Amino acid sequence: MSFLILAAAMTLQVQVFTAQPLPPPRPRAPATEPATAGAGEAAAPTETDLDRVVCRMEPVTGSRFPRRVCRTERQNQSERNESRDMLQKIQKLPDIPA
Repeated sequence: MSFLILAAAMTLQVQVFTAQPLPPPRPRAPATEPATAGAGEAAAPTETDLDRVVCRMEPVTGSRFPRRVCRTERQNQSERNESRDMLQKIQKLPDIPA
């Protein structure tokens, strides 16, 4: 009997945590490109584009549940650049004899 009560309580608890309302979606700006940009050229990001917050789900080591990570575009660009630079430095290192 106590097992059934415990199972019901855990089920209700899970439903409460998963039923939290999500924030309302942001309105998207119309996708327009300036007339001066060529077909092969990408328009330079504006200051407001770099400060826009983007959220994504990242896997967590040792867990099956991903974690939600929110960063600005500026932070994402910085992290990509640092990762690329570190990879290039590692690839330029001389081979270590075993």
